[in-house]
Amino acid sequence: MDRDLAHWIETSEKRAASGRLGGMAKRKQNEANKANAISDEQNEANKADIGKVNDTVTGIENEITDEYIPAETVKGKAKMSKQKYGNYQRVKLTDAERESLITEYGKTFFEACIKELDEYKQQTGKKYNDDNLAIRKWVIDAVKKKGGVSDGSIKTEQRSEYDKISL
Repeated sequence: MDRDLAHWIETSEKRAASGRLGGMAKRKQNEANKANAISDEQNEANKADIGKVNDTVTGIENEITDEYIPAETVKGKAKMSKQKYGNYQRVKLTDAERESLITEYGKTFFEACIKELDEYKQQTGKKYNDDNLAIRKWVIDAVKKKGGVSDGSIKTEQRSEYDKISL
């Protein structure tokens, strides 16, 4: 017990003396600041070695070598821009997604799906990462349930003739 009490008294005296110094000594603070400054300088040097690279939809322009690198070689695929559809402009699809839906379901059914999703997003404020997926997962079924629009059961060859006649 006496040994523990002596240890406790010694520890509390050391802590009291440290407290009177006001925390870390100025010298130690300066050393820490210098160490941080050195790491900041090193980070800046690393940034200078890498150079500036501008990333765009069509590719990359490397300012170090002044050469243009197409996006396909950088990311594997170029990012396609999405167009807005619907009265409220809330449905976003790429041209390829749009053409795929029109080919599979016909133009009138596609427009009905766009209208359904556009109005739903406007009313609820809901946002989707992929509107094409939303159309394929639930909008097509919702439009079929509402009825009144052909659901794309006409074959593709017949559909093109049908679209020509309806125009």
